[in-house]
Amino acid sequence: MPSASVLEKEKVVPMVFRRHGNTDPKNRGHALGNAKPASFYMHELERQGDKGGSLLLDASVLTATRPFNPQFIANDKKVLRFGAYFLEAVHESNLENYRVRCCDVLYYLEDDTMQITENKIENSGMMQGNFVKRHRIPMPESDDRGNLQFFTMHDFNVGRELTFYGRTFHLISADPFTRDYLTSRGVHIPMDEEVPRDPYTVLRQAHMARETGQDQDANYGKKKYPMKDFMEASLGKFARPNDHLRRFLAHDRDVLRFFAIWDDTEKLYGIRHRYTLHFFLADNTIEILESYERNSGCDPFPKLLNRTKLSKDPARQACAAVCDEGADGEDVTPVAQQNYYSWEDLAIGKYLQVYSRRILLLDADQHTRDWYNGHAMSLASAIPVKDEIIPRPVSLPPQHDGLGSEEDSLQSCYHLLPKAPLKSIESLDTTEVLRFRARFETTLPEDIGRRFVVSIIVSDQSVSIAEFVQRNSGIVGGKFLERTRVKRTRPDGSVVFAADGRPSWLGLDDFYVGARVRIAGRTFILFEMDEYSAKYMEARPAKFARSDKLEVLRKVRAELDKSALLDRMDGIQQKQQRQIDVEELTSLLDGLVTDFTQHEATTVIRNYGDKMSMKIDTETLPQLLT
Repeated sequence: MPSASVLEKEKVVPMVFRRHGNTDPKNRGHALGNAKPASFYMHELERQGDKGGSLLLDASVLTATRPFNPQFIANDKKVLRFGAYFLEAVHESNLENYRVRCCDVLYYLEDDTMQITENKIENSGMMQGNFVKRHRIPMPESDDRGNLQFFTMHDFNVGRELTFYGRTFHLISADPFTRDYLTSRGVHIPMDEEVPRDPYTVLRQAHMARETGQDQDANYGKKKYPMKDFMEASLGKFARPNDHLRRFLAHDRDVLRFFAIWDDTEKLYGIRHRYTLHFFLADNTIEILESYERNSGCDPFPKLLNRTKLSKDPARQACAAVCDEGADGEDVTPVAQQNYYSWEDLAIGKYLQVYSRRILLLDADQHTRDWYNGHAMSLASAIPVKDEIIPRPVSLPPQHDGLGSEEDSLQSCYHLLPKAPLKSIESLDTTEVLRFRARFETTLPEDIGRRFVVSIIVSDQSVSIAEFVQRNSGIVGGKFLERTRVKRTRPDGSVVFAADGRPSWLGLDDFYVGARVRIAGRTFILFEMDEYSAKYMEARPAKFARSDKLEVLRKVRAELDKSALLDRMDGIQQKQQRQIDVEELTSLLDGLVTDFTQHEATTVIRNYGDKMSMKIDTETLPQLLT
């Protein structure tokens, strides 16, 4: 237990040096630094008491053990702010020679860095804000040894001029914190200075004073002010809303809409212009908007007439609309009101003279019609105006020059930089091929015996022709036509065009047994097909109608005359012929059935006759066909 004298001495020991009332030395690692424990201060108190001194600790003893406080901690978030300006020369201007630009110079005490910011001025046209980023700014001149020097806190004061990167800044003011801080360091701070005024700032302030109403001597051309009406009413004058205010309160957002047209077809290249007319009941103003159609060829100018009062006198329409309110607020006479269009002057079928344009009102929306009906003025029915539909000219592509494929050459008509035509995946499939045997339709003896194989690729309907090699014929066989698409041509060689102006191509419907196909200037007669082609067509009766057995029988039974058929069958039976082939069946029904081909005869024999010999019995034929 400490004695009473020790406890009395402990009262004057600062709390930071105590440890729960105990004066024992503190453990190592304490914030005091382990250099001088608490017992040191107790002995120091006893020593001063023995000498008859004060019981308070000496300041040198207490400060001797305080930890070191670095500058960036002691001056953290301490910034000196000075107001400054610099002069900027203005060239090529007759209003000013220079301009004053105000800035704030910030000096950060923690690391001796500087930052310059410029105050933003509305509509100045300059990039203002951060003028110089925060960093240490060097002085324009170096020291005697040539070392680079930087600005410090002692270089700043009100009234001084400092040069930063070629610009001279004049310090004119300091904030309260800066004044207190520098004054505590023994630096005298002069009074703040005023910012000089340049000619442009004076002219700009005078202009803004006139525009915002701060200048009471400026004439704004107004005859009456709302404050004047209020003061006169408060003094006892009878005040009623003028005509403008009355119409605004009664008809605000009430707009009548009419649809109009201006016929300008009398002029060269003139067209019919359609407009939308808006009549604002709040102030009797008219607005006319033009309605454009797609690809009309007109510039998209939005308005024919901006919102204004429209005079009935064409000579006065070029002048600006004047106010129809009297000098003292009283309403104008009805005679003056008649100089401008009102809602009573608008009616369907009436012409309006708008800047030398006679605009006809055609129709109105439902709201406008209801408004007129509520005022006992019904509008007439709409006037229909049909525009002349000019047929669009058909642009035909030029004829193919024969170089390359036509699809590839046609890309030059569609693109400035031609691109290869796209091909579908189906067009790349070459596994489905229909083959026919063919011969020439000719009377030349050297061409009568020539035989060909015509192949049609189903995917892209391209055609290739190969000729059989015949010994001692004098004609080289092999490839007769490279695989390509073939156009339909007439006997004179002219190309057949479709309805859209494009050339017509041979398709799958043009190839069947008995067909005559004109290819490469020669006419081929298809007289036989292979087994794969026959099965392929029979498996797809919807695509190949001549291979549909039911459709062929339906066609024959609908057109065949039974008596005529029996007469022809009697001639065959007299020859004691029990079976007939494809050619005989075709000749039997020739003239009895319209457009009966060998392909249809082949379909009948393959399904109802002997497929191996390709013949059908004459006894069952009449029962089958009738």
